[in-house]
Amino acid sequence: MEIIKIKRKFNKNQTNPVVYSDPEINELKKKLKEEKGNNKKLSEENKKLNDIINILKLENKDSKANMQIEINKLKEKIKILEKELDNKNKEIQNYILQLQNFGENKNQINKNEDNNFSVTFMTKDSQDILNHSITCKKNDLFVRLEERLYNDYPKYKNYETFFVVNDKKIFRFKTLEENNIVNNDIISLNLNKD
Repeated sequence: MEIIKIKRKFNKNQTNPVVYSDPEINELKKKLKEEKGNNKKLSEENKKLNDIINILKLENKDSKANMQIEINKLKEKIKILEKELDNKNKEIQNYILQLQNFGENKNQINKNEDNNFSVTFMTKDSQDILNHSITCKKNDLFVRLEERLYNDYPKYKNYETFFVVNDKKIFRFKTLEENNIVNNDIISLNLNKD
């Protein structure tokens, strides 16, 4: 017959002691040791996973920061490209307008080539203006020629003047054709003495 040692353990809250045999105690100790080992493994694994989580959080934070920097760079690049595109569109529109104007001007030049002629301005009382030639068209208002003359000889803007062609006074707000001015006519600039 085998002798089994029994150990008693008293619980403070219990009045009856719990009785365990030696093999049960050894079995419990063994299970406790296994559980402590498992607990230690789980603790180490938990620590590793927490370390990985922390690393991933840092990487995520860095990647978010890097991503935001990259996004900002791309937004800036988009703004620059949009400005360039806008400028190119404006250039294209200008070229289109120039081409349209060129076509219109070419047609106008061809139609009006016969209308272009030259007149010569001279001052009557002085030698200030001698043989000053201006190219014009028969449909130009005389006042436009006068304006061009004053751009070349600005001092005459300060005087009261009148113009004569072929001994006839010129009316400023009539066309050259209406004033009977033709190619190579000499127009005299006169100062009013009043």
